Amino acid sequence: MLDTSAITNKIVDRLKAGVSGKFIMPWNQSSGMPINSTTGACYTGINTLILWCESMDKGYTSNTWATYKQWQSIDCQVKKGSESVRCYKYGTGTKEVDGVEKGYKFLKPFCLFNAGQVDGYTQPEQSVIANLDTVDKYITATGAIIGTSNRACYIPSVDKIEMPPMNSFKTQDGYYSVLLHELTHWTGATSRLNRDIKNKFGDHGYAFEELVAELGAAFLCAQLGVTNDIREDHIQYIASWIKVLENDTAAIFKAAALANKAAEYLISFSHQESIAA
Repeated sequence: MLDTSAITNKIVDRLKAGVSGKFIMPWNQSSGMPINSTTGACYTGINTLILWCESMDKGYTSNTWATYKQWQSIDCQVKKGSESVRCYKYGTGTKEVDGVEKGYKFLKPFCLFNAGQVDGYTQPEQSVIANLDTVDKYITATGAIIGTSNRACYIPSVDKIEMPPMNSFKTQDGYYSVLLHELTHWTGATSRLNRDIKNKFGDHGYAFEELVAELGAAFLCAQLGVTNDIREDHIQYIASWIKVLENDTAAIFKAAALANKAAEYLISFSHQESIAA
């Protein structure tokens, strides 16, 4: 059975440290999404958080990972004594319920090593610098209604996002990271991904949805090359996130999965537009 407590405790410890401003949250990354050295595919969901945390803990500068056998397959060798990090993927199985065979999914572990633990690997040049014109195109492709206001928010009753003007932010990246947060909320509407987003400030559901939006924005920022700075107005949520995670050690897995789904949903609009063109 999967033990979610170790991963949750690591995230909670970082959040508690963040109350005094001593660290950057594990989802405020500038190195982009973690990728596999042999397939070029990005790791997703909870694995993204696990690998970001591991990179911060160990000081890895590369965002490239692979299993021991995958490194061997490209003539690289994991250095003796290197410790792996455990990630998770879904397996499938069947079980009998009331005389009927039913399928189910479960998480099973696999182990990864960073490029910094490997001999014989040359890191390709990677750019995670945002082309803000491209970011604008991604956002426009969603068709979301975005108005101007003195605060950043998504209003479910009118299905509209409101944002302060860009010049009120310290940087353009700051503006876009906030907008991507609100767009993640936007995906939760009944007509889209149908999450429970109509919660009162301060309750469990509200805190959980804010965590989903925070992670969704982080995943999108990493994919699009936007610097995801800590939002001062979101520091107030840290205590509520800690409470959510301490009450349910699987919550970070659920939030990461929903955030990943939201990010993929938003990115899909630009893919559809490219096909149509």
